Amino acid sequence: MKPREEDVNLGLQRPSVTKGQTLRQSRPITSRELEDLLKLHPEEAAQKLLHRRSSCLLVQKHEVQDESLMLLVQVIAHVSTPSSLREDVGKLILSMCEQRFVDRVCSYTMRMKRIYPEKFHDFLKHLFILLEAYSGAIISVAVDSLSNLIDICMAVLPVTEDADLLKKYEDLQKMVLEEQQKFHEGHGREETISLLDNAEPPGDFREVPSFPTCEELLKRQQPFLRRNITKGLYKDNNHYLDVQFRLLREDFTRPLRDGINDFKEGVCNRDIRVYKGVTLGKPVIKQGEIMHIAHVKLPKNINLKKSNRLMHENLLCLSNNGFKTLFIGTVADTDDLACKGFLGIKFYSDPPMVDLKGSFVIIESKAYFVAYRYVLEGLKNLTDKVPFESYIIYVKPIVDMPKYLRKDTLYDLRVIKDLGLMLKPGMDKKPTASPLCNVPMRSELETWPTSEELGLDDSQRRALHSALTRCFAIIQGPPGTGKTFIGLKITKILLHNSHIWEDKVHSSPILIISFTNHALDQFLEGISKYTNKIVRVGSRTNSTTIARFQIKYVTRSLRMRRVIPEHREKEIKIEMEHVEKKIKKLQAREEGLECPPGILSLNELVTVIPKIFLLQLQEASLSLWLLDHRLLGEAKMNVKRQSKSFNPAVKVPSDLKFEVTFESLEKQRKESEGNKNILAQMSIQFLRPQMEALQIGLQIPEDPDKSMELEKTYDNIWKLEIVRRWQLYKHWVRKVRCQILDELSSAIDSHRKLNEDLQKCKNELSLYAMKQASVVGMTTTAASRNAQVLKDLAPSIVIIEEAAEVLESHVVTSLTTQCKHVIQIGDHQQLRPSTTVHELATKYELEISLFERMTRNGLPFATLEFQHRMRPSISTLLVPSIYPALKDSPSVRGFPHIRGLQKDVFFFSHEYPEKKKAGDGMSHENVREAEFIMGLCRHLMLQGYTPDEVTILAAYSGQFFLLRNLQQKHPECKDVKICVLDSFQGEENKIILLSLVRNNDQGVVGFLHTKNRVCVALSRAKYGFYIAGNMDMLTASSDLWRKVKQDLVKGESLGNALVLKCENHPQNLQSVKCYEDFLAKSPQGGCLLQCDQKLPDCDHLCEWRCHVKDMHHTKYKCSKPCSKVRCDLNHPCPKLCWEKCGPCGAIITKTFPCGHTPTLPCKEKACPTLVERVMAHCQHRVTVPCHSQEDVISCPVECDSRLACGHMCRLKCHATEDPDHQNYICKKKCVNLSLGCTQAHRCPQTCGEPCDLCCIPVTKMLLCGHEVNQIDCHVPVEEIQCSVKVSKTLACGHEAWDVKCSSNIKSIKCTVLTTQTLPCGHEVDYAACGSATEEVLCRENCLEILDCGHTCKNLCHEECGDCSVKVSKTLACGHEAQGIECSNTNKNIKCTVLTTRDLPCGHKLDYVACGTKAKDLKCTEKCKKILDCGHICKKLCNEKCGGCLVKVEKKIPKCGHVIKAACSCQPDKIPCNEKCPKTLPCGHPCKAKCKEPCTKKCLQRVVVKCLNGHDVGIDCYKRQEDTEITDWYNCKKKCKQILSCGHTCKGDCSGCLQGRVHKPCKKQCNKRLICGHLCTSVCGEVLCPPCTQKCARRCIHRTCNKLCVAACDPCQKPCQWSCRHHRCQSTCSAPCGKGPCSQPCMKKLACGHACAGFCGDVCPPLCPACHEKELREALLGHPGHEGRARFVLLEDCNHTVDSKTMAKHLGKCKSEIGMRTCPRCDHPISHLRRFKHVIQEAHERVNHALYSYFLPRPFIEPKGWKQFMKEIVMTTQKYKQASERLPRGWANQAKNQSLVEFSDFLLCGAARFLEIWRVVKTCSPSPSVPALEAKMMTFLFAMLTRVLYPSNVITHQLVEEVQKELHRLDNYLYYIVMEHKGTGTGINEARTGTRGVGEGTGTRTRIRRAGADKETGKDIGPRTEEAGTRTRTKKGTKEAGATSALPELARLIDSRVKSGEDTQHGLKEFMQGKGKADGDMSFPTCERFQPRFTLSVSRGSWFRCSQGHVYCRAGGAGDRGEAKCPFCGARW
Repeated sequence: MKPREEDVNLGLQRPSVTKGQTLRQSRPITSRELEDLLKLHPEEAAQKLLHRRSSCLLVQKHEVQDESLMLLVQVIAHVSTPSSLREDVGKLILSMCEQRFVDRVCSYTMRMKRIYPEKFHDFLKHLFILLEAYSGAIISVAVDSLSNLIDICMAVLPVTEDADLLKKYEDLQKMVLEEQQKFHEGHGREETISLLDNAEPPGDFREVPSFPTCEELLKRQQPFLRRNITKGLYKDNNHYLDVQFRLLREDFTRPLRDGINDFKEGVCNRDIRVYKGVTLGKPVIKQGEIMHIAHVKLPKNINLKKSNRLMHENLLCLSNNGFKTLFIGTVADTDDLACKGFLGIKFYSDPPMVDLKGSFVIIESKAYFVAYRYVLEGLKNLTDKVPFESYIIYVKPIVDMPKYLRKDTLYDLRVIKDLGLMLKPGMDKKPTASPLCNVPMRSELETWPTSEELGLDDSQRRALHSALTRCFAIIQGPPGTGKTFIGLKITKILLHNSHIWEDKVHSSPILIISFTNHALDQFLEGISKYTNKIVRVGSRTNSTTIARFQIKYVTRSLRMRRVIPEHREKEIKIEMEHVEKKIKKLQAREEGLECPPGILSLNELVTVIPKIFLLQLQEASLSLWLLDHRLLGEAKMNVKRQSKSFNPAVKVPSDLKFEVTFESLEKQRKESEGNKNILAQMSIQFLRPQMEALQIGLQIPEDPDKSMELEKTYDNIWKLEIVRRWQLYKHWVRKVRCQILDELSSAIDSHRKLNEDLQKCKNELSLYAMKQASVVGMTTTAASRNAQVLKDLAPSIVIIEEAAEVLESHVVTSLTTQCKHVIQIGDHQQLRPSTTVHELATKYELEISLFERMTRNGLPFATLEFQHRMRPSISTLLVPSIYPALKDSPSVRGFPHIRGLQKDVFFFSHEYPEKKKAGDGMSHENVREAEFIMGLCRHLMLQGYTPDEVTILAAYSGQFFLLRNLQQKHPECKDVKICVLDSFQGEENKIILLSLVRNNDQGVVGFLHTKNRVCVALSRAKYGFYIAGNMDMLTASSDLWRKVKQDLVKGESLGNALVLKCENHPQNLQSVKCYEDFLAKSPQGGCLLQCDQKLPDCDHLCEWRCHVKDMHHTKYKCSKPCSKVRCDLNHPCPKLCWEKCGPCGAIITKTFPCGHTPTLPCKEKACPTLVERVMAHCQHRVTVPCHSQEDVISCPVECDSRLACGHMCRLKCHATEDPDHQNYICKKKCVNLSLGCTQAHRCPQTCGEPCDLCCIPVTKMLLCGHEVNQIDCHVPVEEIQCSVKVSKTLACGHEAWDVKCSSNIKSIKCTVLTTQTLPCGHEVDYAACGSATEEVLCRENCLEILDCGHTCKNLCHEECGDCSVKVSKTLACGHEAQGIECSNTNKNIKCTVLTTRDLPCGHKLDYVACGTKAKDLKCTEKCKKILDCGHICKKLCNEKCGGCLVKVEKKIPKCGHVIKAACSCQPDKIPCNEKCPKTLPCGHPCKAKCKEPCTKKCLQRVVVKCLNGHDVGIDCYKRQEDTEITDWYNCKKKCKQILSCGHTCKGDCSGCLQGRVHKPCKKQCNKRLICGHLCTSVCGEVLCPPCTQKCARRCIHRTCNKLCVAACDPCQKPCQWSCRHHRCQSTCSAPCGKGPCSQPCMKKLACGHACAGFCGDVCPPLCPACHEKELREALLGHPGHEGRARFVLLEDCNHTVDSKTMAKHLGKCKSEIGMRTCPRCDHPISHLRRFKHVIQEAHERVNHALYSYFLPRPFIEPKGWKQFMKEIVMTTQKYKQASERLPRGWANQAKNQSLVEFSDFLLCGAARFLEIWRVVKTCSPSPSVPALEAKMMTFLFAMLTRVLYPSNVITHQLVEEVQKELHRLDNYLYYIVMEHKGTGTGINEARTGTRGVGEGTGTRTRIRRAGADKETGKDIGPRTEEAGTRTRTKKGTKEAGATSALPELARLIDSRVKSGEDTQHGLKEFMQGKGKADGDMSFPTCERFQPRFTLSVSRGSWFRCSQGHVYCRAGGAGDRGEAKCPFCGARW
């Protein structure tokens, strides 16, 4: 019995039957049962389902049917509703959802939309309930299966429109992804990717827009993606195109989508660029396109023209609401004002309607959208089929020949060796006996000319044959094998034989495609050597050779030659101009209506006003209806509430008509005011209310709803209120504006369509230009952009350069269906195509190019095997690790060695750390490595190499920019090319310097482990290759680098030092490890020996070091003085030897025969004295030099003769030459008419020239009736040929269009297409009417039957040739060959059937083509022979045995270490990489490797104590070198000491020199300045700078708006002081003529009591009765005034003060200058009426003081630096270099005069100390002197470095501390003298003193050995000389006592002790007691710092003496007793 349809098994069954269960319970559940479950209540259905299943439901072996799956999902969703049973139902779902079931649901979900579109939405709802219940069951188990299924659902979900359901799915996806990362991180994604590979797409990819949509950018959502199939075939065309389209689109969209969402979440994303604060203007028309001009705030140092930001047509996302919504646009224009941030934006969505107000944020992706956009559109346009689909899609392994090759096709290959044979158009090929003349193309390679005959190697010969005989050819070229070379040969042969492959009717050029502009230009430059018929599409070329072939120049030439008609293009342009004018007019009208300045004319509103209202208004006017001022009462209140601003100065649009405007009313009012008649005065009274009514009406807001209601319900508009009238009027204006906006939108659409038509015309012109060329070149992006042009061009042959670097989609869109031959040239083992998203490149294999995919799938390709670039020592690095079969050409073995270096190849391995550099992106840089590379480059330049012979490559862009910066500092390397590694592929140079950059503690090498990039890096050099990097880190991360290291070690080309070799002295070798070594060991490129060669032009010797460059000294400039004599008087030449001597310029006094004795240069031979003479020929008196001859002198007097033409002669006196003006030509303008002129034009010639024909262009009417412009005036009308284009009827009856009016009909050839019968009998309908029959080629197919029986496939006009029909043939081997041309014989066919062949070695080789010869077979099995060492050979069977590579343990004889090495290596030659076992003298183990010498400086970190007892970590060797000064200045502990200002020091221990010299306090000063404001400068600064706050001074009229330091403008308004008793008559700024009123105020307060103030003053708010307590406080301790007191209100602080107390307070300290303050709160008083004169006087004094502050003062040049540098050189050369590194920027700080003075003071003190120390050191040659000098110098330089920097702040504390430390240094000297005296070193005399600072005078300290007095000869003791007074003392008797106290003195001057007051006091007592008693030395004194300019603007610093002088003191008001006026000496 047949089961019912509804009972079909659903694929679910219960567990196996147990005892007690019925047979019915074990059967699978049916669809009928599921339908019944849907009818039950959810709980009942769930209970029944659970009971039926007993434990769970199982999926049967066969799958669930599509028709029943929807019902099953619905039932599960139904029973999942009850919360009480959700856990049980979840377990049920969990057991049901096995992988087969999940896969089935995924597949069904993909197809659901197409199968059941009406049920799709409900199915997704039910499926969500199922997934939600599944996820809640056991999440740790469910997450894996659920994550795969949820990804599929999210991929198809966007096709629905349910936002709530979409949100639910997003939340579920987020939860699942979090759990997935928690439980199974990293596994689910790969499963999802593999699951989607076989899934159906959610829709047709052609319906997906190329632009990203706003919806997908605003949400993080995973789109539907499938992997690129790199191994195997695709299903069909749609499958292939869908995969490529979606992957490429996601590669651009994902970074933008993630970037926008990260920006919304506040997360930084480096894949985008964000521009904030962007403003947009209204639409404008530029360059024929409508765009918006945007102002973008660019980052600093960004130049749009030189940056890759905001490139033309790049995609932009704009938003003004935080990216809740966005607009999409593209960059349309960046040329004008690009440097100021202005650019044009073309919107992708609704440009005219976008709200452009407010500030926008623009997000730009770093990926260039143009590279994606046109490729995506090209993929969508491939609707028919993919070109070469049998290979690209179905990966057919057998490649056919090009269709244009026939059986008898012969190529002339002679051109491959002789360019002279390139045929010119129309020439025939001359046959010769050369084997290259007629080469059959369909023959096998064996029958081709040999490699010698072709001039190629064997691999190039095979590649040439493959490229010419395969329609889909692939050529792989490893580095240096000549890919471009062979590509040019192929192109040359194809062009030479173009008659074979070109279409005779529609000729097409060869298309050259490349990924980069550089590679394209390089290829086209090679082609340009043998043809000029080239067109280069695109404008981004840097080649001057190719620039002339650009399409824009070619089309421009065609336009100039008028090759093709341009009337259609001109018509479009004219129409576009009309539309543009219309758009501008509409925009102006729309802007005028946005805020109209008046009332529009009724005619402007006729179309929008209802008829009933229009009739009422036509009787009067709109202005009468709206300007009724009698109804303005309510309107005024309404306007005040709205407070909308009104601008009467709005410009009125010229094309809008107004009845009334505010401007017109104002004009009428002014005219009436000027007229004094009665009517004019009456009109003024009428105009003013109208102006007020208009102003108020324009500010009334619109109410659209109310206005629409009035239009429907109201009849009489004259009864409306004035507000309703204006609202109704503005409603009509808005409707008119909407109409204009609609017209504007329509006009913009028309403009866009016209622009598209214009682009089509330009494309037609470009197409014509391309068809005339032999070669067309373009990039892949340009090919996609010009897809339609390429389709019409239909190139037969396409050559793709750099094919392995091009994304597959770029290649496919560059091909057309008419293409017959594709040749791909590249190398997939070098750089792959670059993608934006790394995941798409790796997991989806988007980075696999078509080139590489074809090689992976077994398509035949030819490989070039011989490299012609690298010397063998360089190519060894690539063979066999990357290219096992690569061989060296014999030409590379004779390359010259690199000059100046021992090795041609070297890897400099170092430990210099890298650092990251922040910029537009993140990159890496290594400063020390870059310096080394630049030093090496400089060394090579000094060897005589030119800059174009050396290239520097950087692995990272950060290193590239660093090298470019360093290049600017090395003029020798100025023109050396520096490139990033990736951009140098395909190029080469003689010497390559490679910087690898990476060196970090993590061992991360980045992309340096990628085989492709390493291949590029190692293969660019020809002669020399030098690498800098960390080899140990590279080998640890990559097997490839380990192999490279082995090759380098074998060639002894690896080490941590590069060996330089002197070319002049080869025995001199120098090792360099850093940049400084190059300068020190090879300063001139040679060695350190002196050159000392005799110069060729003089007898001097070369002063350079040994140098290689300019060996013959032809460019050397001798810098010694010239020894030559320049004149007979033996004057020496004052120039340098290399300069030309020239005539003698010595100034001497000469006596001439004329008697004159002038002083002049020695070279002068004639008397220059001026004398007066009379000219003999004209009798004029002239003044001339004495030596002048009369026959040589020309008279300077003006000629006054008049010419025959009436003009005056303009020459000087010429009595001896043409005195009658016979030959003189008058230069005045001619006054005659031109010859032949018909319109009275003046002659343009000069008066002396003959008149010419009139050539002024005019307009003339011809005989035919046409007007012609720009015709010379003198040309007769009869001689003019009319060039106007007209139509004429020819003899044949057809009309000829666009012919010249003057053309003869007989000479015009009719081009109308007609039908003609040809001699062959065919009729053609494309023959021109005027062409002969024999000129027309028949395009019908030939119907002749060939000898083989097949029909000829040629066209009728072509000769029948060999049969090209594809047939199958049985070969001699017995195999069947498919797709063989019928005419091909079996002998020429090579069998391609894969077979297994036996080799001579005994192995078998599988998958070998049957026709392959035995000599071409190579065994790929491993060799199994036993070597002499007993190991099995590890090489391949076809390779020669030898050199055992098995790793064995070997013991190194020198160190005894056992290491693993190759068996064939000798132990004594193996460098040991184990750690050195030795122990250093310090006790730490040696860190070097065994093969390296032990380190001399132990770098083990040890802990020592700083001078403050803090722990400091230093290197061990430093501790050994200096036992006391142990890195004092590395301690970073916080100082935390309390400074003199009271704040805590924020410096560290080292920065504050262990607490002796603190860093300045950085807190705010907050001192009160003389202006009353608080100082905002740094705390502790000696001088407070001027105030920069706003001035607080004010009066009753206004407040000063200037800065505080600027003088206030005096108020000239009348003073407002007045009361009932009198009134002030002065100006506000002048003192009042009469004092303030002293009468009590008579006003009453709010409380009713009398005011406590004065008459005329502002009443104090305090009442004597109500505020008794507050007023008592206002007396400020003067209760005696309580009863009769009057009070004053201070308006600045609102305090009330007793008037007498206030007067006393203001009278105090009159001599101190500053603002007067409140006695209660100290707040500055800026305005007080009663004491106005006191406040004004204070202001004037403050202004006077500030004026004094800004007076220009002489700048005194500091002398301390020169003195210090002079003394440091004389004292010790050891510290000279350290002194030169001291900061010197302080000397240029003219504004910070205190810093300059103090720095100069400090340096003078240091110089004085060095001078004394030099004398002490000379007199005391003790062993302890170096140690003492080290201590003192270390501290001295630390103190100088601490003080001498430009931004330092000089504080009181810093001055005191530095002076104390200088004092300590002086005490050091005393201590040394005392110590040496005690040890008997013979110091018997010391003269002590101190040199004055800055003056050069004062006391001087001298210490010298004992001697005898010159006069008496007696021995003398110590002598002290001070200030010119000499005091002699005898040797004291307490010498022993002084020396015994040295420990106490050493303690007091110890540098580890801060020099405080106690220390200074103890030291002074000791020095006075011991030093004076001893008599050897007096107490050394050091002058205190006294600044010359102690100007400050702080309060208490400025005073005024009794004589009126104003002066400044730094001490302030506190030092009153010492304050004296510097001008008169008076005290204040």
